[in-house]
Amino acid sequence: KRFESERCPKTPGGCPCVKPGGFPGLPTGYRVRRVVRVEDSGMWADYVAKREQICAMRAEEEMPQLDPAVISDEAVDEYSNTFERLEHALNEVYLWHGTNVRAALSIAQNDFSIDLAGSNTGTMYGRGAYLAEHCTKADEYAVDEPGGYYEGVYALLLCRVCLGKFYYTQVRDQEAGAKVKSGEFDSTLGDRLAAADTFREFVVYDADQIYPEYVVLYSRVHAKDSEEHIERLTKVPYHLQLPVYWMNCHVDPVKTEFHDQVVVGKHTVATLQNLVDFCFKGSGSIKVLRATRVENSSVWRKYVDRKKLIQTQLSHGHRAGHLDHQILTKEFLRERGEESISVRDLQEEINEHLLWHGTSKAAAQKIAKDDFYIPTGKDMKHAARFGNGAYLAEDVEKSLTYAEPDPDGIRWVLLCRTIGGDFYYTEEHTRIDANQLRDQAGKHSVLANPEGKGPREFIVPTSEQVYPEFILELKVENWKAPDPVYMRRTKMQIEVPRGVAPGGMMLARLPDGREVQVQVPVGARPGMK
Repeated sequence: KRFESERCPKTPGGCPCVKPGGFPGLPTGYRVRRVVRVEDSGMWADYVAKREQICAMRAEEEMPQLDPAVISDEAVDEYSNTFERLEHALNEVYLWHGTNVRAALSIAQNDFSIDLAGSNTGTMYGRGAYLAEHCTKADEYAVDEPGGYYEGVYALLLCRVCLGKFYYTQVRDQEAGAKVKSGEFDSTLGDRLAAADTFREFVVYDADQIYPEYVVLYSRVHAKDSEEHIERLTKVPYHLQLPVYWMNCHVDPVKTEFHDQVVVGKHTVATLQNLVDFCFKGSGSIKVLRATRVENSSVWRKYVDRKKLIQTQLSHGHRAGHLDHQILTKEFLRERGEESISVRDLQEEINEHLLWHGTSKAAAQKIAKDDFYIPTGKDMKHAARFGNGAYLAEDVEKSLTYAEPDPDGIRWVLLCRTIGGDFYYTEEHTRIDANQLRDQAGKHSVLANPEGKGPREFIVPTSEQVYPEFILELKVENWKAPDPVYMRRTKMQIEVPRGVAPGGMMLARLPDGREVQVQVPVGARPGMK
């Protein structure tokens, strides 16, 4: 029907460009890439209040009924486990709204903005939110992002809408909104189905009459597309540019800078508390007092660029090694949704995982602002058991051993996205040259599993391989810290350079990356080791 409705008036039978087989041609179908359910208590409360208001206001009036019924009604009745029962007496229906991905994500976060509605699509029935019962009609309003992350990906919102008493018209009426604002009607039904055998359009002028329940991301399929291309659209999970639960999920981090530290709500804190409990194998108890989500566009861009590089490297040679058992955070989160924290958008094929990093309050705040700093050479203050790098763990207890309590006794731990890539694996108790060996082997990180007993530590050589997503402030009680682990002595030979006399000082580079001053022993000569 859509194809018939878009015939070119200058070309008998319609222009080839708007036929399914033409170029660029109308789509012959769609492939859903990802679906996000919106659960926003504030928006839902506003919607329910508006629905009750319409019910009370129209209690004594005869409510017009949709004829024919909206086509989505049948699916809603069939899939009652997915869709809540509708108030048909109030003309409550499910309708589609087409837009771009960023606008859809913004609406899901911030609700519809009626003031902007119609700014890009015309105002046939006044400024309002335009919806359709056919997704093919809503698709006419959907756009992708040419040259951007969402190129070739479009968005539909499946909305729960309370039409109430609708103004019915078969012709263009830009004053329809005024009729609604007068209180005579609650919405507009533009019946182009009856007038031109095309589609019905539904318009509401109050954002509280719409609840955007599902964000559906999809790609169009055209007659010219190969079967291989169509299969690829759904074969690989589709990842959003930013995590869907971020406040800035709709923003383009390449074009817009942002650096927000968002204090998360009770639901997210509860999820993090359960995750901490699952990953803590020690004595005593841990309570998450406060959690902050880090949304930093510049740090995120560097992380994503590094991920792309490692993906490319692994696709042109060998595959990343697999872990002998699952990461604890993955094990806990794999069956949970992604409303506040998720592992579903992590790419396990490149060993991307959520890992813990214990530190001090000052260091945690600096990392959140400026990213990880991995000292090298003279800046290294301590020996590194498995070579230089950022140390992370799957076991919270291991990270607690690095977490210095602040004056109030609070310990600070980061939950980080980490790209392991291909690991250099060691089971030695101490291997201070592990980073050198990793580099020589062309690996991306070190996985240390001391004596095969753990706890496992993951050491990445660059800050770009870590994104500090959450800062957790922890109250730890009745915890008996494990016995300190002392590094085993490592013997090494250093060649005495020319120009250094016995008893003098020389700069030596150690296998873990440190640069230290060493006194040349008496009797030593240049060239000796």
